[in-house]
Amino acid sequence: MDRFISRAALPLLGTALTLLALRLVSWPLWDDMNTLVRMIYALTILAVLFAAVMFAGHSPHGYPRRNQVLWSGVVAGFIGMALFNNEFREWELDRMWAPTRTDQRAAMDEREDTITLQRQRDGHYYLDAWAGQARVDFLVDTGATGVAISYEDARRMGIRVEALSFDLPMSTADGIAYGAGVVIPELIIRGHRFEYVRAVVMRNGERSLLGMSVLSEFSSVEISGDRLTLRR
Repeated sequence: MDRFISRAALPLLGTALTLLALRLVSWPLWDDMNTLVRMIYALTILAVLFAAVMFAGHSPHGYPRRNQVLWSGVVAGFIGMALFNNEFREWELDRMWAPTRTDQRAAMDEREDTITLQRQRDGHYYLDAWAGQARVDFLVDTGATGVAISYEDARRMGIRVEALSFDLPMSTADGIAYGAGVVIPELIIRGHRFEYVRAVVMRNGERSLLGMSVLSEFSSVEISGDRLTLRR
């Protein structure tokens, strides 16, 4: 049995590395695969690597390729884990979001190095952005730490709101409200792209808010008179 185990370690490592290489060079059919299948594929790589390392660890003392299997397996395991985490994130996004349409956002792709907003009659600044499937008119709130999405905007953006769990307590001016954490795959603000933006969908929120988690990505946020200027 020990002999079988010691001989199986190297072939298992070779199999795992081959599967990992296929994934890293973008297997031709990869983009068309279901994200759940892709996640299972990444998990299979990790399982085979784990078996190779375990088998090498049980090899007889002095086995010449033992360290080669162990170190190669450990290094490849880190890469495989990063791959699995990426596929898991994509799987979660697929569960949360409807398929994204790209034919309506061309106007949002024109980059503005300096964005100037005029204070409106209600005393606030507003900024339009493309998020998911829709253009969203955000209230710019320099006093907010994150991004909050109203229930209706979330639905228009393509978030499957019926699948959300509104169990995240949030402190508001009216007391405690409950929201649901989401990740926006891509947020486009006047040509500036922000990927995997964390946000909260508010069940009773009337307006979407853009807070400092995004605003801080600009090199400067200046308020002068009735104007708010963003530079990046």
